[in-house]
Amino acid sequence: MDGETVNLANQDQTLSNQPPPQQSVEPAKKINLLGIIFIIIILILFSLGFLNYLNILLLSTLFPNQLGWLPRKEVPTGTSQQSQQYSTAIITPTVSLTQQAEETLISFLPVILNPSLLPKSSSDVNLREDKGIKQSVSGTWDTKDGKAITILTVSPNGKEISQLLIFFPYVTTESVSTEFAQSIIPKLFSITPKGKWACKTIPDTANYCENFWEEANGTRRGIALKRNIPFSQAKKITISFCERSQKSSLYSWKSCAVEFAETGVQ
Repeated sequence: MDGETVNLANQDQTLSNQPPPQQSVEPAKKINLLGIIFIIIILILFSLGFLNYLNILLLSTLFPNQLGWLPRKEVPTGTSQQSQQYSTAIITPTVSLTQQAEETLISFLPVILNPSLLPKSSSDVNLREDKGIKQSVSGTWDTKDGKAITILTVSPNGKEISQLLIFFPYVTTESVSTEFAQSIIPKLFSITPKGKWACKTIPDTANYCENFWEEANGTRRGIALKRNIPFSQAKKITISFCERSQKSSLYSWKSCAVEFAETGVQ
């Protein structure tokens, strides 16, 4: 080995000056991130499945084709429906047929009656539902000569009147006649009868005068005066009004009174 010089120190120094090989950390970071995402997805799916099981978030019902396989807790028959009905009752208070019919009647009375016969307020009208007749209510209010009585049949929601009868006492010494009817009715009603007055005796019962007509919309109305036989000591006659829409079961009647339902007062 003569003549050869090996500089080990320089060689070691050169090797020591070289940077160490870099280790790759990117794949490890990606693996950790994917693991976290996977865990989050599992937790979300578990939470949604648990809510579906408790019938809180009904994913299996909303998406039956995709998530119909999710398990659900059995609910006793009727419980869900009862709960829904209970919730609806709290959120949307129901209005009784009598209450709605009263509002409809109060708004309609000024159309046919003069102010002197109107109830002073809605609280003065005492309506009650007639249990024997479907969607029928009746009631009273005070007038100067006694109580007015009304019977009406309304639509299921109580907002439309298909049949109405109102009668009230009126103090007078006059006998009922076409002339008397023509003079007194304008003082009591805000509508004008469109038919012809006619009078007839109900045997052993009363003298009866009536004006019965049909409106342009098909509604049939009548105004009548009735004096009982013998004449009452209180010197009162009965004045009545009837109205029947085409939905009324009594629409075919030709009179307000059952005695003249088929023939009318002739």
